[in-house]
Amino acid sequence: MTPVEAKKNENRVYKNLYADSKAPMPTSSKPKFAVGDRVRITKKKKTFEKSYTPRWTEEVFTKGWDKYGNRSY
Repeated sequence: MTPVEAKKNENRVYKNLYADSKAPMPTSSKPKFAVGDRVRITKKKKTFEKSYTPRWTEEVFTKGWDKYGNRSY
């Protein structure tokens, strides 16, 4: 099956790959945050970084449009 055919038959491909699994086919969910929400971004800790330092940026961002046509940060 070519990639183009696979894209047209997503359900069939999923059933072929995960026939033994009882998990349902994943569906897209609603965004976690609404447009205009104020959010912070997590920082990745390094190997020997202290655990009591904050994991969040000090900057506060406002959510704008996202990839689905809605606004993002």
